[in-house]
Amino acid sequence: MITSQDFSHEYLEYLSSLMAELDRQSIAKFADLLLDSRESGSTTFFLGNGGSASTATHFVNDISLGSRQFEKPFRAISLCDNQAVITAIANDDGYENIFLQQLQTLAKAGDTIVCISASGNSKNLIKAINSDLCIYFLKLVKSFILIAFIFSINS
Repeated sequence: MITSQDFSHEYLEYLSSLMAELDRQSIAKFADLLLDSRESGSTTFFLGNGGSASTATHFVNDISLGSRQFEKPFRAISLCDNQAVITAIANDDGYENIFLQQLQTLAKAGDTIVCISASGNSKNLIKAINSDLCIYFLKLVKSFILIAFIFSINS
């Protein structure tokens, strides 16, 4: 049986190996996209399922309120948070449409979409990012932990 100390050591080693694989240029590009979005006054939409939905919501909270940039705020919205809208779309048109239909209603030219997925296989995320809305693709991280996709709304 593995001890808690051994588990902690192995887990931290695993996280360290993942951190070492991160592409710093892609992270910088992601940060620049967020800053450009803020500068232009456009909105960044965050999407995800399960734990990734929680990550999306947390990210929105951190950049929109936690950054304390009230004079020039980050306009960020998690499309995971409105259960009435999500369940209405899922009930009427299918769960695979929960993000696409919200984007069709809310997104405008110049906005950015950030999809967070551990698998990269979520049908509702794939449908949103394969729509005519999206024209730009940047794969931020490719690991077992996170695959993020960033898209800009077609002008």
